Amino acid sequence: MTTIGWITFIVLLLGYFTFVIWGLVLDMDILTQVNARLPQDKQFPWIGSHRRFELRRQYKILFPEGKLHSQSTRLWLAGFLCLFAATAAF
Repeated sequence: MTTIGWITFIVLLLGYFTFVIWGLVLDMDILTQVNARLPQDKQFPWIGSHRRFELRRQYKILFPEGKLHSQSTRLWLAGFLCLFAATAAF
């Protein structure tokens, strides 16, 4: 692999990690906002919740004008595209 290939690979991996971490931050914002509106017994746990789609559905119901779910989806998609491109570049 040439030097430009390694640089491309590293930049794409950094892009992957950046997009995924940014997407996780937005997902945590979604969780915080939804939990603030739900009663104590119906709130989603911070760790171990495998109900991501249910959380996003609740967010769309509680915040119909909210854009965090679409931004988060775009960031996750961009992250995995960077990972795919880094794999292809390698």
